[in-house]
Amino acid sequence: MGRPFTSCSLKTYMLTITSKFKGEKEMRKNILVVMTGILVLALATIAIAAEDPFVGTWKLNAEKTKFPPGQEMKSYVIKWEKNGSGYRNVIDMTGATNVAFHVEFAGQEEGVDYPITGNPIANTISFKKIDTNTVEATLKRTGTAVARLQSSISADGKTLTILQTIIGASGIETASTIILDKQ
Repeated sequence: MGRPFTSCSLKTYMLTITSKFKGEKEMRKNILVVMTGILVLALATIAIAAEDPFVGTWKLNAEKTKFPPGQEMKSYVIKWEKNGSGYRNVIDMTGATNVAFHVEFAGQEEGVDYPITGNPIANTISFKKIDTNTVEATLKRTGTAVARLQSSISADGKTLTILQTIIGASGIETASTIILDKQ
């Protein structure tokens, strides 16, 4: 026969079972806290992205856009993403002569120059957020400004207007008004 329970062994047994139960309960509680934290973080990220009117895919509205002669674009698509406190942009465009460009850049909104790839006139870009619906950017080639952009979202959030000024080598400025529709 087995050993009879003594008050000491029964107390030890109850403490062991209780501590195992408390451990499992504590682990479940920790898992619940972690899962809740992940859910809140995911929802906050989605909410921030949803609140930023720039985030999304934008496509050229050729009928409303005004390019200077010889600088027309057949297609112009921007994928604008939130990247921390800044943005990441991927731009695919095709000019009137069927030359295609794939431009990418990412940066914060504090005016620091960030690398830009695929742009035929610039190798850096800096941002400045003016308000919720307006961002300004300066494009530079080897430290010299070659273009200024002011991107604004319409009140209804469906139209992105980019006022683009290209600064030529001789200092002559050429302006474009690029209208894009949210997809």
